[in-house]
Amino acid sequence: MSERRIFGLDALRAYAIIAVVYGHAFELIKAHIPKEFIFIYWWPVWDGVTLFFVLSGFLIGRIIITTCENNQTTFRELMNFWILRWSRTLPPYFIILTALLLIDPSKNTPSDWYKYYLFLQNFNWPHPDFFGEGWSLAVEEWFYIITPIVFWTIYRSHKQARIKALAYILLSIFIIELYRLFLYQNLQINNFEQWGTHLRTVVLTRLDSIMFGVLAAYIYHRHHGFWKKYKYPSLITGIIALFADKIIFFGTFGSPIGTLYLSAINLILTPFAFALLLPYFCSLTPSPKNMWARLTVKSIEFTSKISYSLYLVNHALVRDGIFNELFPSTQQSKQSDLHGASLIYLCYFFASFLIAYLLWAIVERPIMKERQKFKARIHSKQVNHGEPSSC
Repeated sequence: MSERRIFGLDALRAYAIIAVVYGHAFELIKAHIPKEFIFIYWWPVWDGVTLFFVLSGFLIGRIIITTCENNQTTFRELMNFWILRWSRTLPPYFIILTALLLIDPSKNTPSDWYKYYLFLQNFNWPHPDFFGEGWSLAVEEWFYIITPIVFWTIYRSHKQARIKALAYILLSIFIIELYRLFLYQNLQINNFEQWGTHLRTVVLTRLDSIMFGVLAAYIYHRHHGFWKKYKYPSLITGIIALFADKIIFFGTFGSPIGTLYLSAINLILTPFAFALLLPYFCSLTPSPKNMWARLTVKSIEFTSKISYSLYLVNHALVRDGIFNELFPSTQQSKQSDLHGASLIYLCYFFASFLIAYLLWAIVERPIMKERQKFKARIHSKQVNHGEPSSC
């Protein structure tokens, strides 16, 4: 299985993590932004976590579909899949989680902290305040558990497996959307905060975002000609949908219709729009012709490589831990001037990238090397029908 990276997907991944860190950095400077101009701060970014979900669904979906299509549906193949995924995601997560529990910068460790190790902290209930980033990691890990089992089961039956797989993808999206509408009505969700608590950050209400990525992987695998032919119309439609979402969000924010939009449409429109970008970005190949272009490409690839570590450290550890201890006034009042707050804002980005790089270099990179050796052993006696290296 080739490990050549796909630059377009690296670019999306880099954008996603920058959007996340940019959003978290808002707390460091919001006291100096007039309320009437706050929306300007948020215009350049969409939900980076949702983009991560779609990318994850697409990349993992391709692996799952390719493996199943090659009739590699034994229990050993399933275990190999989990070993490869969890060797990548769990060690850095457990290290940061344990560190946060030991130092607890936010002073709000929940009594049922052990649920974080089982990814049960927000399965069908609100995520605790502690280690806020953990909500999306729980969504991803449950996807890694549920979807491979379903696909392996479907393809082992050998009866209309492809149709059943597509039906599973579409039904998952449909049922979760209905469940969100049910919760919206029964929990009487009527503001942005309640939407974020009960719908946006719960495992069972967000798995469909990843399934949009799996749907894209299915189309890529089964209808590749269509995928390539319509990459530009798909890109334009996705961009229009994203800007429409942004306009509606700002135009209705704080109103009952705005909360209804967030609950009924936003969480399904945004991942759909991101999925529409994939055909174009899969084909995006850089051809830098000068030093600045090469530097830009390298910066994007570097940011993409450390994106997981950066996601783990930027919020609870760096912002709420280190920076809240060093500069508490920046988050709480206007005691610091604009220039001081701006400097702290920039230092936050630098510190987040630096600590993320250290985590990647010390933990992620060595594990990835061992992971590659394990992957090579798995495929040493098989014909290479693995995940393609380009779209």
